[in-house]
Amino acid sequence: MKLHQDKRDVECSGELVVESFTIKATAKAFAILSSGLYANKIRAVIRELSCNAWDSHVAANKSTTPIEIHLPTALDPTFYVKDFGIGLDDDDVKHLYTTYFESTKADSNDFVGALGLGSKSPFSYTQSFQIESRFNGTKSTYTAFIKETGTPGITRMAQVETDETNGLTVSLQIKRDDVHKFENEASQALMYFTPMPTFLGRKNFKPHSLAHNIVGDGWKVRETEASWMQGAYVVQGFVAYPIDAELMRDSKLSVSAMKVLELNVDLYVPIGDVDVAASREALQYTKGTISNLKVKLEQAALDMHATVQKEFDKCTSLWTARMKFQSFEDTDNDALNEMFKRLQGAKPFVWQGKKLDGELSIDIEKIENIDITLYHKSRHHKSLSTSCHFTSTDKQKWYNTQQKTFHYSLDLHPAMPVLIDDMYVGSKEIIRQFLDDRLSKAGAHRYDRYAVVIRATTKDRELVAKPEIAKILNDLGNPDPMLVSQLGFTPIKKKSYYKKKDKNVMNVWVGFPQNGGYKKNQIRRTFSKLCYKATEINLNDGGWFLPCDKLAVMWGGGEMDHLDTILSSAIQLGIVNEADTKMLVTMNEKEQKLAAKAGTWTNMIAHIESEFAKMNANHELDNCCVIAQLVDKLGRGMAQNLIVPWRKQWRDQVEDSVFKNMLNKIVDFAGNKNNPQVIGTLNGLLRTKAHEYIDKTVEAVVVEWATVCNQYEMFGLISWSYLTPQHAQIVINYVNTVERARQKI
Repeated sequence: MKLHQDKRDVECSGELVVESFTIKATAKAFAILSSGLYANKIRAVIRELSCNAWDSHVAANKSTTPIEIHLPTALDPTFYVKDFGIGLDDDDVKHLYTTYFESTKADSNDFVGALGLGSKSPFSYTQSFQIESRFNGTKSTYTAFIKETGTPGITRMAQVETDETNGLTVSLQIKRDDVHKFENEASQALMYFTPMPTFLGRKNFKPHSLAHNIVGDGWKVRETEASWMQGAYVVQGFVAYPIDAELMRDSKLSVSAMKVLELNVDLYVPIGDVDVAASREALQYTKGTISNLKVKLEQAALDMHATVQKEFDKCTSLWTARMKFQSFEDTDNDALNEMFKRLQGAKPFVWQGKKLDGELSIDIEKIENIDITLYHKSRHHKSLSTSCHFTSTDKQKWYNTQQKTFHYSLDLHPAMPVLIDDMYVGSKEIIRQFLDDRLSKAGAHRYDRYAVVIRATTKDRELVAKPEIAKILNDLGNPDPMLVSQLGFTPIKKKSYYKKKDKNVMNVWVGFPQNGGYKKNQIRRTFSKLCYKATEINLNDGGWFLPCDKLAVMWGGGEMDHLDTILSSAIQLGIVNEADTKMLVTMNEKEQKLAAKAGTWTNMIAHIESEFAKMNANHELDNCCVIAQLVDKLGRGMAQNLIVPWRKQWRDQVEDSVFKNMLNKIVDFAGNKNNPQVIGTLNGLLRTKAHEYIDKTVEAVVVEWATVCNQYEMFGLISWSYLTPQHAQIVINYVNTVERARQKI
């Protein structure tokens, strides 16, 4: 690669003596140039040796012949790069490999290399490496190594005759721990190589794939991208360099070009167009580099926008242009979608001078007796759903008070057909079949489930529909509509499954079915026919019933989603017997009225709610939840070793004090032995307001406990959560000591 050097005119007055700067060949200097250049040393070795090998192929007019790379394995930890280029004679090897900044490529843009540093890159990883040169029938083997002085050296180890093709092989031994690192770095460093090298060692190895679904003149948008490669890159000589977007902003780029910088895009430039750092890990933002990048970005922006705009120019109507717009905006191709959004944000796309966007507004001020419906059909459900439903009889809700206009906004989807309902009877079933047919075809997309349907609503439909529908079609952009009657489908006459119900046969609750979810034995709490068993019932016999609306058990204005939990909790609290829950008859309002005449039927939910309230009249049950929360607030160790054994062990040992009063108060909450979890669950499902009492009580006790603790200075040193029985005895002794001392005062 030709190096750009600025020529300078320097004038010196008088007879001034000018001394030149030099570089001292020290171990430090060689270490900086060999190793200090590279942030990623493994990748540098792979990249530099591979680029040098390709340069050799270019020199030998073999640019289409792949180089050979051996990736290390655990059994053979050798990395080498082999080319079949020109090779080097003995003098060239010794001269080039011992001279930094010596290169044969600095005067040509046919080659990637230029600085004479890449051949020394193995020294950034290892203390020695081998060079094999095959040149005009002679194969010479060399070892390059770091001498005791810290400076590099090279020596010829062997020389034999050979009939192998000219070329060079550079190899080095790697650490076994770095086997996978070399593979990972090679997969990134060699992504852009053409032709791709021949890989040995690692079976089935392939560099990271580059998917460029959108390709233009000198630019390609990356389809998928790893987190380590985001944004715009410039590719020169098979090496990709990230472009510093912030730095380029100062170069007065157009808005469109700045949008290109925000894309995951590769810009391809000839060798020599941009200057690179000595490490070849980044660009040098010289005037020439910035100028060439600016030109490339501006060209790419124009090309990208023109490429997309041509697609809109091909459209025969505003509607087809809108559909094309949606296909870009809603595409599954992330790269295309991102590019489209960026370009649209910089300069809007148009069709015959009309701006295109993702919104469609229909003027409905003068439209009467017309319905517009957006239907959509799922692949997995038989029913036909609606959205964006406009009816002219309810026009007022579409009135914009700020703009003083009547406009209806219709959601657009790619390739969405427009249907005119000229059948009125049975048309919905035909539309359903039509969408099913679209979804069943090969290559069908999720957007094929949408259709816009326009229909007249008055008796004189033929007369009213013509001008009104023409107005709507014009606002849509003149689509080519289809008549529902001409779609080629016939309404299916539905079978009647009505069966006269036996008044004596009623549903009995058997519980929510299992295996209704993705986990084995998971309970799906959805009311269905599986929850009941049809049973012959005599209303005069009486028993327990559940208030029901169709299949759902209702209480408190909503469904009892966790009816099974309510029943099991009530059984645990002794409110009902388990046997009573085995014959729960479901009754609607009408059936409840008939049962009320018998006078022997009891509402199970009402009974549970009533009995629970009686048991909890003085918050006896709620206090179980209070103590449970206090255990968490005050500490498990305190609960286990101080509160639980308080009455039997500690209470009589403690002097009368605020501490004793506090512990007595806390223990009083634990009088009820019921499970607090069961009580809390039932409180929640019955939608009681017990949480207000519980939260308020717990907060008050915690505040009071904090006040008590302030009266005992040593309490600040105690971790109550980790209180042991021994610590509890110490606390009791401490309290007694404090209280006795206070009594003496």
